[in-house]
Amino acid sequence: MRAAELTARYYTGVITAAEQEELQQWINAGEAHKKWFEAFGNNAHSENALKTIQSYDTERQLQAFLDRMKEKRTLRIRRTIFWAAACITLLLGSLLWILQPPAQEKTNIAAAPLKDREPGNKKATLILANGNHILLNAQGDSSFTQGNGTHIKLANGRISYQGGNNNALLAYNQLLTPAGGKYHIVLEDGTQVWLNAASSLRYPVHFSGKERRIQLSGEAYLEVAQNANRSFIVATDSTEVIVLGTTFNIRTYPRYDKTKTCNIQTTLVSGAVKVQHAGTNRLLQPGQTAIATGDAITVKPADIPAVTAWKNDLFVFRDVDLPVLMEEISRWYDVDVAYAQDYKPTHITLKVSRQVSLSKLLEMVELSGAAKFKWNDGRITVLPYHQR
Repeated sequence: MRAAELTARYYTGVITAAEQEELQQWINAGEAHKKWFEAFGNNAHSENALKTIQSYDTERQLQAFLDRMKEKRTLRIRRTIFWAAACITLLLGSLLWILQPPAQEKTNIAAAPLKDREPGNKKATLILANGNHILLNAQGDSSFTQGNGTHIKLANGRISYQGGNNNALLAYNQLLTPAGGKYHIVLEDGTQVWLNAASSLRYPVHFSGKERRIQLSGEAYLEVAQNANRSFIVATDSTEVIVLGTTFNIRTYPRYDKTKTCNIQTTLVSGAVKVQHAGTNRLLQPGQTAIATGDAITVKPADIPAVTAWKNDLFVFRDVDLPVLMEEISRWYDVDVAYAQDYKPTHITLKVSRQVSLSKLLEMVELSGAAKFKWNDGRITVLPYHQR
């Protein structure tokens, strides 16, 4: 199927400008297409999955479902589209689940040589207020105006918003970065946001009222434009960070050990922020990190260079559990990571550019004595260092 092939090419970073335009037109042709594209992006790690989905006839399955639903005249078109999207997403999830190897790998697997992979780059999906999707990358310059008069400019891997009508209805856009993607956005008030891989930012195209509020999932570095009369609020699932004008990093990724709790980490570089979580407020000073989990907030000194290294295209880790680094590798290089049954967590200290190839980075980790690696069916398996 052409759309699935183009989607796979987009998420693997080999799509051409003409192909990207073709894919974008297909995505915006229907709500079910948008849902399918977003679901694919959340699961585009496995190379086997990419190959299988390329042969998956999404259009035929979608049309067959819609034809059956036409017989039920009492259902509205919107509901039809919703369930069609759910059906496609479920089928996609089933395929990916079938392709998923067991969580624990034995160390005697017959692994193929490590297949190299290039680092992540500037790519994201912009979802406009009308639901249309725009695929973004580092190439191409363009600009357009949304219905409320806000001017949007795309240039050099950055999106910026200017102007807008204070009397217009509040409209929201959403910026999504896949695994292996990052993007830079300048909001209408001048606030700059650098979005890390596998992250989502929802924001009004034009701020109005007494506060400036955005919604974040994943990780972002923010330089907030000062406005003493309008506080700036970053909301996550369970925490709010309130600022007037400051620079800080906020991280909402799930814990690497896959526990149900999610530590939301706010690190203040300059200025002052107030962290609200579970009825508790804590005021941070520059150089501090607030960790919100459960019903408590813990404040501790921050390693600013390490926390903000990703924004400067660096990996900086100081005496951390190796799985912490492997989670970063998984997101940035868009690969799956598994651990051998006899692997025991080790610590590692590392500073390296995020622009090196995957093979070079893993070679450096091996030289540190922290672990060895094998590649099998598009998945990195972490082995004890003594394994060969």
